[in-house]
Parts: sequence; structure tokens; C-alpha cells
Amino acid sequence: MSQFDINKIPCPEIQDRLMDHYTTAGYDQYQDIPLIVYLNSELNTRNMLQFVVSPGGGKTRRVTSLYTPRYLESEISETVDFTCESTNTAGDLETECVIDTSSGAMANEFYLLTDLITRCQSNDAYYIERIAAMLDGVVRRLETKTHAELIALKGGFSSYDNSVSGDIKTISTLQAGGENTSLDGIEELSYTSRLVYAPRLVTFGGNLITKYFSRLDSGCCSDVGVDLLNYSSKQNVTHFNDNKAAAVTQTNGFFGMVPGAAHMLYFNLFGGVNQIDTPTYKQMTVTHGPSGLPIDLIWTINCGKLVLQAGLATTVCAAPTDMFSVGDELEGYNGIMEFVVGNP
Repeated sequence: MSQFDINKIPCPEIQDRLMDHYTTAGYDQYQDIPLIVYLNSELNTRNMLQFVVSPGGGKTRRVTSLYTPRYLESEISETVDFTCESTNTAGDLETECVIDTSSGAMANEFYLLTDLITRCQSNDAYYIERIAAMLDGVVRRLETKTHAELIALKGGFSSYDNSVSGDIKTISTLQAGGENTSLDGIEELSYTSRLVYAPRLVTFGGNLITKYFSRLDSGCCSDVGVDLLNYSSKQNVTHFNDNKAAAVTQTNGFFGMVPGAAHMLYFNLFGGVNQIDTPTYKQMTVTHGPSGLPIDLIWTINCGKLVLQAGLATTVCAAPTDMFSVGDELEGYNGIMEFVVGNP
């Protein structure tokens, strides 16, 4: 028989026990969330400018960024003549990122106190299992939401790139005949990243593109005498298997990003001074171990019921598609690109 008392686990201890749960339960219990993990990784956030948005009225918060498109070469004169005069007016563009604090993902459930008392499992262990399960559900739902938001923000390619139509680039992963692995895919992806002067291209997708990278990891040779494994390892492309990419791209599609092109913003209600810890009511922010996301959590007794609620408001912000002027080789490019596998 268990004994009911939510005050037995203070707020700081809840996080410690959750991390113990993630360590001992094993990650095989959790679905991969590659996009959220990448967006919040050091690789993607290394040079990120962080803003503190002051609370205000309403449910939305806004961050405004100013940027200046680079010069077109056609705007640069070949005549060097210092006259102390100019007829060219300098100016900036701006973009807004808006987060709706009521839009994200939320889970809630309740338990009758009488049922908890008769459980053979200790309440402490049961609470942590249920909180971990709720956080997992919230983050998986956010992963789906993040995919839809990200692909809607995609841009284009360099004007020098190949096989691009309607802002989607086609690559092949198999040679003619459909049996042998082709160098074309990894070669074209690497070429795309070099054309936009990016240090790395990170791709997300499943099925054909994931199978392609799996073959490259174990490849030996092609019929033109190139060591596939050796060649692919030297290219600046990293791939994540991502089953959710299929829902936001066309058949056999996938997408790619350069580091820093997109960021995940989130809004916490119960962090810092907003944390409350009493015998009958707790509100706090706890960290989801696999993703690192801080999730808002309420834990309360209400009319003979224990109620748990977990949720987080998020959005995706990306670089604007007008960072480069009309006529620039990178016009329309913002670091987020869509691809499709089209084999001969």
C-alpha cells in the first residue's frame, strides 16, 4: 500500500529523480526527436544572439531583428574616386519572430487519491514515471509541430546550383539500373553547401536518403574506382534519420539546414521566481532529459484528485528570405532547403 503526500518530493528533487529515470530506463523507450535535439544543440546555437523578452499584455511576444543585405557587385564602381559625396542611401531591413504563449503542446491527467492509496507501487516512483511519460508525449508533439513550422520557412538555393526546380533540388542515390550506389547524391549535397559558403549542411529525412547514407557508411568502391566511404567522410554533410520529415515534404523528400539558420524559441511560465512548492500545489519548470527542453509542470490536489499538467509554448524562427538583394547569387536563400531523391 502506498501513502499519499506530494510534499514528500520537493521541486528540486523532482528534476533529480527524472534524470535518474532517464538514465536507468534506457533511451530505447523513447522515440527519436532529431530536429529538436539539433535545433537546441551547440552546433546550431553556437553563434546565436539571445534576447530577453519582457512580459507584457496579451498572449504574444515579439523579437525584432535588423539586418542589411550585402552589396551587389553591380553596385560597386570600378572607378576609385574619393569625392566626399554620395547619392546612395544606406538602410536596414527588419524581421519579426512572434511566439504565441498559448501555442505549443500540453498533456494533462488525474488520479483519484483513493486509487493511489491502494497501489502497491510507491507513489514517488509512480509520480516520476507519469511525469516522464507526459514530458515524452509533449516533446513528441512539439517535434511534429516544429517540422511543420520549419518547412514553411524554407528558402531557395544559390543561382549557380544544379537540378533545382520550384525551390526543390533533386539528387540521385543510385546509378542507372537502380542497383549500384551513386556518388551523385553526396557530391551534390556537398556542392550545395559550398555554393552558399556554409561550413556544414545538416539533412533530415527517412527512407531513401537514410538508406543512402547507411550504404555510404559501409561503402567500398564504385565502378569508377572511387572509395565511397572515404569520399563521403570528407564531405561537409551530416544526416539524421527523421521519419517525421516525410509528412512535410513530397514523396522521397528531405530537407537540410546550415548551422544557425533556424532556432527554436520557447516561453516558460513557471521558472525562477514563479516556482511554487507547497504540500498541495507545485508549479515549476522541469527538463526533459533526451531533448533538454524546459517543460512547465503543475502538480496539485483538487477535490480528491491529483492533477498533473505539463506543457510548453514554442515556435521556430528562421533567417528571412530577403537577406540577399534581387540579382544576388543567393537571392531567396536563408539556410533552409528542401531536396528530393529522384533516381534514374
